[in-house]
Amino acid sequence: MNGQENNATLFVLLFFVGFIVVVLLTSLFLQRRSVISVIKTFRKKNACDENRAISQEEIGIRPQHALLKKRDYKLQALQFLINVQVIRATEAGMLYLSEETLATLSRESSKIAKILLPK
Repeated sequence: MNGQENNATLFVLLFFVGFIVVVLLTSLFLQRRSVISVIKTFRKKNACDENRAISQEEIGIRPQHALLKKRDYKLQALQFLINVQVIRATEAGMLYLSEETLATLSRESSKIAKILLPK
């Protein structure tokens, strides 16, 4: 290979790496925006303790059909918040926001959780 071929190969490689970085950052931004939206929904509905828990239908999050709509990250955001116990479920399957857990995780959790969770 000569110098021009090396430069062309390097350019193509850097282009693909840059493209992957842009795709990952865009996905992370959309997920963070959805996490914030889900938290705001719980706060707006005042579902911040077990006595005021609401159903998933009341939140307005429904499974998406990939062919019918653009990608919506709210269902994934809800699942993430349930996994980190920011959103908790009652025995009846109702959901509520744990402000205490959210505050603790925002201060003390991993870098990924800190990126996704609002301050």
